[in-house]
Amino acid sequence: RTEQHVLLGVDHGAVDASATGAGRTDIPSRRLYLALFVCCHSPLLFGFSLGFTSPAQASMEGDAKGEVRPVTPPPDLTVFAPADFTMYAAVLNVGAVLGAFVGSSAMDRFGRKGALMLSAVPHMVAWGCMAFVSDRLLLQLLRALTGFAVGMGSSVAPIYIAEIAPSALRGMFGTLTQLSVCSGILLANIAGDYGLVVEEVSGEHFCNWRRLSAWSFVMAAILGGVAFVPESPKWLVQQGHIEAAIRALRSLRSGDTSAEESELWAASFEGSSAFSPASFRSNDSQWVRLRDYSRSLVVASALMAGQPLSGIGPIMMYATDIFLQAGMADAE
Repeated sequence: RTEQHVLLGVDHGAVDASATGAGRTDIPSRRLYLALFVCCHSPLLFGFSLGFTSPAQASMEGDAKGEVRPVTPPPDLTVFAPADFTMYAAVLNVGAVLGAFVGSSAMDRFGRKGALMLSAVPHMVAWGCMAFVSDRLLLQLLRALTGFAVGMGSSVAPIYIAEIAPSALRGMFGTLTQLSVCSGILLANIAGDYGLVVEEVSGEHFCNWRRLSAWSFVMAAILGGVAFVPESPKWLVQQGHIEAAIRALRSLRSGDTSAEESELWAASFEGSSAFSPASFRSNDSQWVRLRDYSRSLVVASALMAGQPLSGIGPIMMYATDIFLQAGMADAE
């Protein structure tokens, strides 16, 4: 520890005071709030992608028989038969499963920041093309690509937020992921049902899903702004870049960071980081770690599985159609 303090130019008394909790100043900096703002566009796009089909369904598949609406949507917005639209909505999940595996590997190889940048690319390609394409097969492929980007971001964004947040605020900042997902669902429904609509002479209105796609492209471009925020200090330590980790940490905090810097040095010298690649070189040590956390792993997995198994996904995707078929007035 003495060697670490000398290298850092840190006063022993200041470190001891910080270590005991006295005068902690690990206050978030403006760059930390900027990083959180940009990163939260990943779960925001997750929610937006999930809620997109609810307002867009009536426009994309139409209602040629007049079973639900007395007026058919504009022909340039109608691209699917009902069976095709069901596939269009569902392939998001297929892409998300693949994206989650790729994202977990990418964030270890390219860093949390690099993986988020990579996830922004398929988002921009998919949403940008979707605003102009009418071919049903291509639209389904673009929807799957959107799911792939959603899966990547879902595995990376919570890790990045947890690793850049001060320990005292980690719990609060951790809720931003789910809050952003729910906000994205709400935003998609509000924009699709009230903002980006096409009015008809009979009073019926339809979601202009092409403009809604263009809006998603803008959010994906904002997510690409993660290129200008700091990398996770913990990941940099795992890669052996201790000086870069300290620079990143200092840019994410306002005030004295000596206590956190000391922790980074300790993790670097001792190789004791819980996520260090060195700690997983042995298969035996890896299985020991899994056994140590088996109960927590089971509880967390059950909570994560319970949410989609409740059927909330289809309700979010088809909310408007469900309300219409239930006979609600002004279901939008």
